[in-house]
Amino acid sequence: MLASTSEPRTKTGCSTGPTFRYQRREPEKTLLHRIVREHLATFLADAAERYPSGDIPAFIRAEFERYLRCGILCHGFARVRCPTCRDELLVAFSCKNRGVCPSCSARRMADTAAHLRDCVLPSVPVRQWVLTLPKRLRFLLAWRPKLISLALRLFLRALFAWQRRCAGRQGVNDPLCGAVTMIQRFGSALNFSLHFHTLVPDGVFFEDGDGEVQFQALPPPTRSDLEKLVRKIVPRLLRKLGAEELPEQAEWMAALAEALPSGSRPVVDDPPRGRCVLGEGFSLHAGVFVDELDGEALERLARYCARPPLALRRLAQADDGQILYRVKHAAPGAPRLLRLTPTQFLGRLAALVPPPRSHLTRFHGLFAPHSKHRDHIVPAQPHSAVPSPPTEVPTAAACADPGKKQPSSMPLPSPPRGPYRLPWATLLPGCSPSTCSPAIAVAASDGLWRSVTSRRRSPRSLRILACPKRPRALGRLARLRRSSPPRDRWPKTASTRFLRTATTKSA
Repeated sequence: MLASTSEPRTKTGCSTGPTFRYQRREPEKTLLHRIVREHLATFLADAAERYPSGDIPAFIRAEFERYLRCGILCHGFARVRCPTCRDELLVAFSCKNRGVCPSCSARRMADTAAHLRDCVLPSVPVRQWVLTLPKRLRFLLAWRPKLISLALRLFLRALFAWQRRCAGRQGVNDPLCGAVTMIQRFGSALNFSLHFHTLVPDGVFFEDGDGEVQFQALPPPTRSDLEKLVRKIVPRLLRKLGAEELPEQAEWMAALAEALPSGSRPVVDDPPRGRCVLGEGFSLHAGVFVDELDGEALERLARYCARPPLALRRLAQADDGQILYRVKHAAPGAPRLLRLTPTQFLGRLAALVPPPRSHLTRFHGLFAPHSKHRDHIVPAQPHSAVPSPPTEVPTAAACADPGKKQPSSMPLPSPPRGPYRLPWATLLPGCSPSTCSPAIAVAASDGLWRSVTSRRRSPRSLRILACPKRPRALGRLARLRRSSPPRDRWPKTASTRFLRTATTKSA
């Protein structure tokens, strides 16, 4: 991570602005890493005895094992070097998990929010629609990405039809709709709760006589509109699932669909306030609205929709070894502080891991990748959110004396990256330190861009650090041993077996 400091610099570097220094995030010192490291084997053994299949899915096991290697230098790193002063950094590789790792999930959250604000959503009012499924249906759809896509498709089909009807009343012909959906699988209490967060422009687009795409705002939905949408979505979804996908569940789904006839309102004991309706376990909420001129609020809303399931600042451990997790928004009558055993805690995390090859962010309508109107809707400059690195770097004299301006003529190569993934130097100003402790792959340290000169993965990375011909090898290896998990807790992979043998011989 990049940390700001007001202390005098003990090491010269290329800096003409604020003083920064790189600090490794050290995930092995966090409570979550220690819980997974010490209790993963017990959790897997209990799962093998409890479930009839004999084992949990392989992708959940791989998720935990990748998290144990995330941010650890002995499992691979990139060597980052300043081309002028030759200052070098070792940046550990990340796991890029989508469920367990708070750092990688928070990095994806910040990256997604910045991408949606700068490269996808136009400067129009945006409304958030949230559809929550009943508990019995959540678990039926939990590991079936095809059925999750079906439920989302039926929801958006009804929503877009309502927008087209509203636009038709205002005289708009051939209205165009679009949406961006983030699929969330968790609740505030680390419980499995499948629901959809959909960002929809609060209006429709249309082509005028000159072929230009224009925007027409729509009135906000009323409570009656939400009730009509629920009465259309729920029976269609249940009949589709019961008739084609889940015939063994068709009986109770048909009974639930009949409980919401087209002419009656859903009955609830405690009706919600605002733009929200409840019916037979389903809920539809449309009360969050962002103005077209408030880009910061739009990015905050996108960060909320793409947030990770776990916050490290709410995690603690009691004296008796139980795991304590403070709930931000507890259900009525539910405790605000969860007390779980380590295996129960890992079981909750395992339920939140999404299945592989299942996208959590979906683009629909105008915002779909192959929409012919997308180029007329999205911002014109897709790379405007990424500041261009400086084209020149200071000379060696400027590195020795950062306060003195020196002429420079050494060109600095632009960091390689794709059109989507933003560098950490761009995302760090918007990241919350309590949410994540990021690591960088293409580093921007000491106020300047640095280029990645080489990448190493274990066991080759350990051979480089432990080479006896290098004067600092023994010190680096000693620091690695102190920061690595205990030898009897390492996951049994080829790279860690090599690490165990190398450290034992060097000791």
